[in-house]
Amino acid sequence: MGRIFNIPSFIFCEDDYNLVKEFANLAYLWAKHIVSPNICSIGKWKSKRFGYNGSQKTGYLHTNFFQPDPETLIKYGIFKQDIVDKLNIRHIKG
Repeated sequence: MGRIFNIPSFIFCEDDYNLVKEFANLAYLWAKHIVSPNICSIGKWKSKRFGYNGSQKTGYLHTNFFQPDPETLIKYGIFKQDIVDKLNIRHIKG
C-alpha cells in the first residue's frame, strides 16, 4: 500500500528467504527497504536491504543482558544448547 500512496514502507524480518518465501515474495516486492541482519539471506531483494550486524534473538540471549537462573534450568531439564536448538537460532555461536 505504501508504494501506491507514495509512503515508504519497511519490512523487518530476521528469517532467511527460503523459510518465508510466500511472505517475502509478496511483501518484499512492495517494500522500500528490508531491514534484516546481514547474516540472513533475503533472496533476490539484496538491493532493498538495510542490513545490520547482529540479531534480535542474540540480544535476548547475550550473556551481557541475560543470565538464566541455573535452578530453573535444572528444574525443567534445559541446557544452553537446547535453547539454541529449539529456537533454531543459527546465528548464535559458542
